[in-house]
Formats: sequence, C-alpha cells, structure tokens
Amino acid sequence: MKADIEALSSSRKSIKSAIPSIVDKVYAKLLEYDITARVFASRDSRCTIDPEEWPTADGSVIMRRKIFLRWYLTKLNSDPNIAGYWEYLDKVG
Repeated sequence: MKADIEALSSSRKSIKSAIPSIVDKVYAKLLEYDITARVFASRDSRCTIDPEEWPTADGSVIMRRKIFLRWYLTKLNSDPNIAGYWEYLDKVG
C-alpha cells in the first residue's frame, strides 16, 4: 500500500496537467462513431435522429459530461494520504 501511495503521489502533477487533454480525447473518440454518438442524442440507442443533429464536442450535453469526467479524474488524482480518498474509491470504484 505504501508503494502505491508513493507512485500515485509522484505522478500527480503530470497526470493533473493531462486530464483536460484526456477528457477531450475520450469524447472525441466516443463521438467519432455513430453507435456511441447516438447514445448522447437520446436515451434510446435505437434513435433515428439524423447524424447531423447528434451532439457535438462543444454542445451542452457533451460539455456537462466533460465537466463531470474532468471532476472525477481530478478526484482520482487527489492526495492518497487522506483517508477520504480511499473512502471515495470504495464508494465509486
């Protein structure tokens, strides 16, 4: 466990700086394919919405999801020496 904490602590700065880029790349990849982009358009993956109307990377739906993912990754990259860090991981995995 101590080695895990040291590894997490030593890489925190580089990971933190990469989070915005990671989030953008994740959603760019998800929106690249119709099967995954369609999910963001409605709650039904069988939707027949014209692909031109699917959410874009700068649309409000995707921006909210990007904010959430950025927050989640930032939380995962927080200080592992704090007990609350491990409690959070136990709750959300």
